[in-house]
Amino acid sequence: MFHPTRRSKSAVVAGALALSGVLSAAASAADQAAPQPDLNEKLNALQAKIDELQSQQKALQQQQQRQAQDSSIGSVITDADRHSRMLDMTGITGGYSPEKGFLLRSDDGNFLLHPWFQFQVRDELNYRNSGKPSGADDTENGFQIQQMKVGFDGNVFTPDLGYQFIFNFNPNTGTAFLTEAWAKYHFANTPWAVKGGQFKNPFDHEQLISDKYQLAADRTFAEDVLANGNGFVQGVSLAWDPGHDSPLRGEAAFTDGYASFNQNFQDFPNTNANYGVVGRVEYKLFGHWADYTKFTSLGNTADLLVVGAGADLTGIGHRNQLLHVVDAQWNMGALGLYGAYMGRYTQHGAMGSSGDTYDPSVRLQASYLLTRKLEGFARYDYLHFDSKEFPGGTQVNIHEFTVGANYYLYGQAAKFTVDFTFLPNGAPINDGFSGVLVDNDHTEFMIRGQFQLLI
Repeated sequence: MFHPTRRSKSAVVAGALALSGVLSAAASAADQAAPQPDLNEKLNALQAKIDELQSQQKALQQQQQRQAQDSSIGSVITDADRHSRMLDMTGITGGYSPEKGFLLRSDDGNFLLHPWFQFQVRDELNYRNSGKPSGADDTENGFQIQQMKVGFDGNVFTPDLGYQFIFNFNPNTGTAFLTEAWAKYHFANTPWAVKGGQFKNPFDHEQLISDKYQLAADRTFAEDVLANGNGFVQGVSLAWDPGHDSPLRGEAAFTDGYASFNQNFQDFPNTNANYGVVGRVEYKLFGHWADYTKFTSLGNTADLLVVGAGADLTGIGHRNQLLHVVDAQWNMGALGLYGAYMGRYTQHGAMGSSGDTYDPSVRLQASYLLTRKLEGFARYDYLHFDSKEFPGGTQVNIHEFTVGANYYLYGQAAKFTVDFTFLPNGAPINDGFSGVLVDNDHTEFMIRGQFQLLI
């Protein structure tokens, strides 16, 4: 049996120590030989971090610039708003109404724009017995753009401040000219309103009804001659209208006088007249005022009866002219009736004659809706000229008979009108707008076919 000695124990310890040293050296060599993290990856990560920081800094700078610009723009807008005192509109809406046409309107109703267009084209035939200077009969026929109007109406800043601007085009030259341009202010919570500019003379009902809503292709001869057709004047008016279908309303105006449109401030003879004072009152026994803007019963929701009266005093140099009218309109179901008496008194004569003159006239009209599309009508007007206004032998009794029909494709917005007019004694003066030509004491008749388009 082997028993270790002191020497053998020492050898064992020495061997163990040697082995331990070998193992440690080997471990150290292994650690040195192990792979290290890639230096490029560290550099890429660092560059990405730098790029991210730069991007954040650039975004911050851009945000600060936008805030500065917005602050500057806001200051400009605020300053402009303070100086101009413009009202804040929350939005604009647009659309189409069958009664009005196209509309643009602010949400609060303070601003309204209604643009519209009226177009009338007609073919007209005029026959005059002995109408030529030689005494031979005369026949004229051709097409004509009777009306081509562009208009804008509505209100601004408040529903109480209204306006209207209308331009027409001369059928002979195509030149545009102004027909109406006015502003009207309604005093809030009162029946009063004031209007100024160029507008229709508040005198005669047939005159006040728009060309859009006449029954025949044109107005009566008596209306055109005595009251100047559309009757545009320049001036200022004061109207009283309680609204809400109140039975009574009226309007009075101070103007530049009868036929004072598209002229400056000068007096006669540089313009048509020196001054004019005009007024009209209307009383509605029943019905709705909205139905009183036209002769036809088309579109009426109730029967209507209105009587009215008007007067116009115009100073023309050393002469004074007084027009006066009484009229009535009655619509019962499909039937429509209208009648009027109008007279013209002229102090100091007319057309170079001596003495005062008086010209009376009568107008009668009836219409009937045969269907919802087709309407027939008949009209008669009589005008007597004072004999002192013309040379001896002139026919001064003018009778005008008209019959015709309207076919409403889309109400007043698109309609055909055909009518026949007969003047047994002719006329001593032209009424070129309606197609009546001079043919004194000889038979004259006209046939008119017209199409109207309203947009």
